[in-house]
Amino acid sequence: MDKPRPREIKVEQGSDTWLKIRSGFITPSRFKTVVTGKARGLNSYLRELRSGEPKTINGPVAALEWGKYHESEALNQLRIIHHEDFKPAGFYVHPSLCWVGGSPDAVVRDPGSDAIVGGAEIKCPYNPDVHEETIFCGCPNNHYFQIQGYLWLLDAPWWKFVSYDPRHKEFSKRIFIQHVPRDEVLIDQIQHRVTWFHDVLRSGAEVPDDFDSKPVLDWKPLPRFF
Repeated sequence: MDKPRPREIKVEQGSDTWLKIRSGFITPSRFKTVVTGKARGLNSYLRELRSGEPKTINGPVAALEWGKYHESEALNQLRIIHHEDFKPAGFYVHPSLCWVGGSPDAVVRDPGSDAIVGGAEIKCPYNPDVHEETIFCGCPNNHYFQIQGYLWLLDAPWWKFVSYDPRHKEFSKRIFIQHVPRDEVLIDQIQHRVTWFHDVLRSGAEVPDDFDSKPVLDWKPLPRFF
């Protein structure tokens, strides 16, 4: 029997409708908090999710506009370099956890089955130093959690992490692309912890103060090698 697939809601990312739809959902961009967070941070996130208010995307206006303007450029470059049909995506809802979902920057679908076979997380940092550091250090830890979260949510085999800065003086370094395969150990951690956190969210309870001494899993931080 085929695994149940997440349901896609067709919506433009960044729109008012998108902000309303994703309100209250545990999203891959916050999976690092869910997996590694302590009681105080987890309860803060629970209050945010239960507030019922659409969560706006925070940050300096210039940085947000820069990222929005250049993301399509980065996506086109990715398509050319990897000869894959990366397409913008809507909002995907987990097939069994009704308050878990997310919006990948782009996905690749199997033309025969329409299953997700890959995707991309695209960053266009306003600060050029961030792009330069990514070139040398690879995908930052928090984005790695987000990517593995999408690999779990969409049951995909691989993802691409992209950092793009058209201002770089070396043309070959204007785009950085890293292939990210499934990390089954981390995906197991994500599935276990997100399922638990989803149950807490639906119950209306809070995470107890002594949670830090009673981790759900024997978590070990990821090494900074990517």
